[in-house]
Amino acid sequence: MATKAGATSFFIRPFPEFIREAENIVRGRIHQPHSEFGISLGGERNVHTYAELEVLEVLKGAISKTSLQIRKLGGTKDGITLQIPGSPEFRDGEESVLFLGPENEDHSYEVTGLELGKFGLVEKNGDLELTGGLFSFSTGPESQEAIGPGVVENRRVWTLKQLKELVETQKMTAPEPRTGSSSPEKKSPNPSLPAQEGRPPPANVNPIHETSGQENHERNKDNPETVKFAGVLFIIAGAFLGILLYLRRK
Repeated sequence: MATKAGATSFFIRPFPEFIREAENIVRGRIHQPHSEFGISLGGERNVHTYAELEVLEVLKGAISKTSLQIRKLGGTKDGITLQIPGSPEFRDGEESVLFLGPENEDHSYEVTGLELGKFGLVEKNGDLELTGGLFSFSTGPESQEAIGPGVVENRRVWTLKQLKELVETQKMTAPEPRTGSSSPEKKSPNPSLPAQEGRPPPANVNPIHETSGQENHERNKDNPETVKFAGVLFIIAGAFLGILLYLRRK
């Protein structure tokens, strides 16, 4: 039984933008592609094609493995064939530059943008030139309509060296995070409240709070020193009043 998915449409972006948005970029050699049943990102059980990727170089990302598993939706298993238009081909022994997404639950990685994220390498004039991938879809009037003038970036020759240089340039020009240890710590106007970055104090909290006599009474009635002092004043006042009454009778 063969199943063919519908047509796949691509959004063609300039190559520098495609690099900036990539989570992982790896140069590697593909080994032993084979099909198995797997769970898609949407949770469905479908035929997937898996392959081992011998990692030759990590150009971008935090991948530290020397070998990892890549996969794509589609393939043939137990008489069931699933064809996905625009799906990348995994060929045994092929060296490629792959733009990969995050690690899946089964510890595999998928190529970003299907065919757009898989590039071949051709040696010319002592350099390794990138071929295929996004570049294959960046010619003709359709691509011009999809992306506009920026498609010109995809039509010139890109080498592996230029890709590395652009990755490093984008790292240095990346915007700094808004919060960090370098930013000064903002103290809260009310010591009982934590400092809040870039936020005013809540509407019901006044940093300069005038207390009324009733509030002072409520606040001080539980203070032992205040109670003791008030008791002494009460005794002195009582004694003074008694003296006045005695002198008045005389």
